[in-house]
Amino acid sequence: WRKFYLYPVQALSLAAAGVATVNLQFQNDAPFYCLQIVGEAYTTATPPALVSNPSVLVNIIDSGSNFPLFASPVNMEQMSGTAQLPYVLPMPYRFNRNSTAVFQITNNYNATLSIYLVLGGYKKFTATPASLSSVG
Repeated sequence: WRKFYLYPVQALSLAAAGVATVNLQFQNDAPFYCLQIVGEAYTTATPPALVSNPSVLVNIIDSGSNFPLFASPVNMEQMSGTAQLPYVLPMPYRFNRNSTAVFQITNNYNATLSIYLVLGGYKKFTATPASLSSVG
């Protein structure tokens, strides 16, 4: 059976020209099939402002298979979409249980940004839980 699931990547405040690596640990209960990527970047001003083209480069590496999802880092806007219109992968990408996705992020914007990324998809379980087996 399948269960819809969201994996938020740790929120990140990244200075102009800053580079960061963020690890996302997948849970051990089931593999995760990623269908969508959502990302947003905000200025750190008060109040924060959404940056429509943040000039942030992202690469995602599946550490379980050592497979990069992109040939080289891509602009966040091109690989993530928004909450209103998320980037939908052409086919689900499977992250094995207990594996890690490594996000390499570079801020080429001219100010410090707060960066948010979320992977949307489903977990695929091999056994039906007892709580669902009696549902008719």
